[in-house]
Amino acid sequence: MLTSFQADWNNWLLNNDRYTSEQLDQLRSTLMEEAIDGTTIKSKGEKRIADFFYEHDIDYKYEYPWRADRGVIIYPDFYLPQFNLVIEYLGLEGDKGYDESSEFKRRYWETKPGYKLVEILPRHLCGLSPDFLQGREEDYSAIKDLIEEALAEQGCGDIQLRRLSDEELLAKLKKRIRFEFEKLLSTSLTRLGQCCRSNADVISLVRCYQTSDVAEKKFVDLLPAIDQAYRDILTKNHAIDFSQLKWQCIDQLEQGIVSFAVDKGSVRVYPGRILYIFIDEFQDFSELYQSIVHSLLRLASDAVVNAVGDDWQMINRFAGSDLSLFRSFSKSFPRARELTLTTNFRSSRQVVEFCNAVMQGQGAPARVADHLKDTKGRVAEVDLSKLRLTDAEEHYFKSDPIISSLLRLIPACTSGLSLNEIATNAKSSHHGSEAIKPFFYILTHTNYPRGLKVGADDFSFIKKAKGRGLGFLDTFLVNVYKDELLPTGVRALTAHRSKGKEAEVVFLLAPEQFPLIHPTSSFLGIFGDNLGTIIDDERRLFYVACSRARQWLFLLTFAPAKQPDYLPKHLLEPYNWDEAPYVRRIPAGLYKIEITNQTGERNALYHNMQSLKERHGFSYTNENGIPIRWLQLDDDLPNVSRYLAELVEEFRGSKLQLTLFDAAGGLCFQWPGPIEPDAYLEYCLKSNESTVVSQAIKQQRLGSENQLYIDPLCRSVYDYFVDANNGLQLYKPQIGFELLNTGLVVAQAELAWPPQKSAIVLSAEDYEQFSDNGLRVLLASSES
Repeated sequence: MLTSFQADWNNWLLNNDRYTSEQLDQLRSTLMEEAIDGTTIKSKGEKRIADFFYEHDIDYKYEYPWRADRGVIIYPDFYLPQFNLVIEYLGLEGDKGYDESSEFKRRYWETKPGYKLVEILPRHLCGLSPDFLQGREEDYSAIKDLIEEALAEQGCGDIQLRRLSDEELLAKLKKRIRFEFEKLLSTSLTRLGQCCRSNADVISLVRCYQTSDVAEKKFVDLLPAIDQAYRDILTKNHAIDFSQLKWQCIDQLEQGIVSFAVDKGSVRVYPGRILYIFIDEFQDFSELYQSIVHSLLRLASDAVVNAVGDDWQMINRFAGSDLSLFRSFSKSFPRARELTLTTNFRSSRQVVEFCNAVMQGQGAPARVADHLKDTKGRVAEVDLSKLRLTDAEEHYFKSDPIISSLLRLIPACTSGLSLNEIATNAKSSHHGSEAIKPFFYILTHTNYPRGLKVGADDFSFIKKAKGRGLGFLDTFLVNVYKDELLPTGVRALTAHRSKGKEAEVVFLLAPEQFPLIHPTSSFLGIFGDNLGTIIDDERRLFYVACSRARQWLFLLTFAPAKQPDYLPKHLLEPYNWDEAPYVRRIPAGLYKIEITNQTGERNALYHNMQSLKERHGFSYTNENGIPIRWLQLDDDLPNVSRYLAELVEEFRGSKLQLTLFDAAGGLCFQWPGPIEPDAYLEYCLKSNESTVVSQAIKQQRLGSENQLYIDPLCRSVYDYFVDANNGLQLYKPQIGFELLNTGLVVAQAELAWPPQKSAIVLSAEDYEQFSDNGLRVLLASSES
């Protein structure tokens, strides 16, 4: 087991006759690696580094999300919290986009006092040969030198990294080895039970099988003894497992036994009278089930066998399922008639077309049911690297990319599909909410979603779930949306568990984890498993996950470039994060001031660099070539507005633009602008901060209740214009206010965080006619 953890799947690639050299290269670029501790990583170089840290007893976090400047999330390859070391493996050095991303990370870590960036290049690792275990010692020596040098620069003293002995490593891995070995044994015993009636059959199977390496031979040679020990335990406890029950069924049918003892007497059956045998989920049939059916047919020769299945959904090979039985039905059952049922009664056209493309060449494509052809479906790729997190998401969710993205996407989809109305109707119907299927499924490949940074300990309302796994994510989402979208409205589960289920919207997390090949798979060749069959299984599992969607399907990816080759990227719509702004509660007392050059000015920020940096403590960033100085403020709004007024006075003639944002990135104030700082300060002093910025304001919106945020700048402009002492046209040329025929005002100031807009419509009639891609809020009166 330890050898399998230390090695990788490359030997499978070398010992196969299914793929050409070009196809092998493609597989190497898409297959995920697994470190010795079970962490899923993206490359052989990263596996070498992760294994080094583990074997030297160094705690590390892989791709731990960090919120960088202006909400950008970066994922350093490795972070060593004990030493504040950040390690990047630059495996694609030379690629333009990759190099630009690496340079951004370098600039970011340069601005983080106390943190040290270490870059490891492919040339540092000379041992990444086809046999992964070769060259390991040389690579470990090179990594050790780089880390110890960085630790010395960090002021950690002359630390000598010590490698664990084999005994220490086994002790550290004991829990994982035991857990994985138990899973491997359970799978092996299940599959032996499907194909071997007795221990003698197991011995014969092992003798006839040719192993591929020493590790596999050691395991396979154990199977007869393990099988016999298992049988002895069952006998000692007067127990029987399901496979043995089926073998006994076959024995008794073959012996003509038709009377069986039950709790109250006996029962007699008449197999010869059977007219029909119905088989569901036929794609999951095993040889043992097939034997039962044939035994019945010997006694009921006129019986008709009706089997229904979908070969695209065979995902239970680990339980003994054999797809060849599905494909050879006509050979197994004479005079067979096969009907191909291709109509999909679940999904929209877009989802069906995408799933057909995933399984292209694997059989007849599905067609959309007539009543679903006009459904406006959607299949989109959501690039998590383009998500810009707000200070509010840092405050509440520690910038967790999974939680933050889902809490944006779910409300956006709820609004787009009017799911609130369905939930409301369900609550009031006599069927109740139990009759409503889930609106959202969040599907993952494993029980530990990639990128999940927070856990149950971070939220006081999470009582039952523990840790940072899928169970926590499911409990968290159920708690958040149980009132708005019913307790069953949002669920998180694995792709395997989703089989047979459906939801209006499916979010598939980290599709780049397909195909995922576990190291212990190399021990299961005796059951017919090889690289090809496992990749085919992974393809079908991916299809099952995607085909759960009724209307919309979203692939949330950390690595758009590293996707399985069967994923039809040409059918993916790139998702625009502008559709899903932050809409939850905004924390009070958390603001940010950003200072840039005014339009047409290029050097004002540079000329005032010293004062902004040294006197006021402003940090620097550059976004799309635009230099920005920014400062985070933890204070109440009146104090923040006072400080802002002081800054305006200090830099009034400097051709700088000063902008105040709240924790959600909403525009609070901008200067130069229509409102002077003193007027804004006076407004802030008169207003209760909770009504200005920290709480969402409930308003009627198109007949439904929603939590909406009123931008403070627009509110202050509204107050200004409803004040009879002020003149309406005074600032109109500067900011585009429009006097409507009703005598009311539309403020459509494109001053907020691009590309969002802030707008006010000051009458219900005007609101119905008003259209804007940004936020829309109805204010019917000054008391609203």
